[in-house]
Amino acid sequence: MRRELLLSLGLLLVGLSGAVSAWPTKPIKIIVPAAAGTPPDNVARFLGQSLERKLGKPVVIDNRPGASTNIGMQACAAADADGHTFCFTLSDSVTLNPHLFRKLPYDTEKSFSPVAILAWANTAVVVSSSVPARTVAEVVALSKANPASLNWASFGIGSNSHLYLEWIRSKTGWEVTHVPYRGNPLQPVLAGESQITLMPIGTLQQYIESGKLVALAVTGTQRSPFLPNVPTFVELGLGDFFVRTWLGLFAPAGTPQSVVDTMATETIAIVNDPAFKTRVMDPLTFSPGIEGPREMQVQVARDREKGAALVKIANVTMD
Repeated sequence: MRRELLLSLGLLLVGLSGAVSAWPTKPIKIIVPAAAGTPPDNVARFLGQSLERKLGKPVVIDNRPGASTNIGMQACAAADADGHTFCFTLSDSVTLNPHLFRKLPYDTEKSFSPVAILAWANTAVVVSSSVPARTVAEVVALSKANPASLNWASFGIGSNSHLYLEWIRSKTGWEVTHVPYRGNPLQPVLAGESQITLMPIGTLQQYIESGKLVALAVTGTQRSPFLPNVPTFVELGLGDFFVRTWLGLFAPAGTPQSVVDTMATETIAIVNDPAFKTRVMDPLTFSPGIEGPREMQVQVARDREKGAALVKIANVTMD
């Protein structure tokens, strides 16, 4: 009986090993719910090139922008769970959208299998250098002394930059007017139409260095390596409520766990490779992620809870 048990176990392990080694059997598709040329797309394309060399199969990047990433995420949720389709998206897709939208074309808790967090965004709040304020406290004081004199530019109503404005308002009571834009909100700030915004440091860095913008605070619980002299919101006494944006890889629910685990191992190794970090991550001011499926699942749940509170503070709902 013991020999039969060992033989059965051996056959099972051989079968599992064969299942993993047989993957992938065809090209891999990575759906990116963002336009070509955007930071998520840039990371995905370099990631795909490295994966092709590692896995020996073509990797196709499928851009599906629109509807605050919902179009791309719907396509990912509806894809075959055979281990050949993944989606690479901003954390907002599964942490903010469930609370922002009255109805989603996917279930953020049931439609996807988390694979890996591959990049952490380093973002900052900046103010135009034309504004006579160089700290958050000075901006708050100026706004209260001159109501409606300062505009906050965001990517639109319900965007994370909008929600974070309302979070800061709830903490400081500042008198800042929200101005949503359909395009990049940085240009209106540089043009003087608005004075404050929040964006990835990679987009802001050249203007900070040239003196056109002043960095007031960075997100996260630790200072950013890209702006080491700029305090965090925690240091400023506003608390650790801020949800830090990340880029993560998901698979359609039901994808074999062996494939998910292998994909996590391969992609985490790629983004943490020194050459990849220097070539891709540093120019975009992203910090490589190390969180596999289980750690990612915990992070998603934690950020989704914070996202609910953030949306409640902002008091915004979208169709």
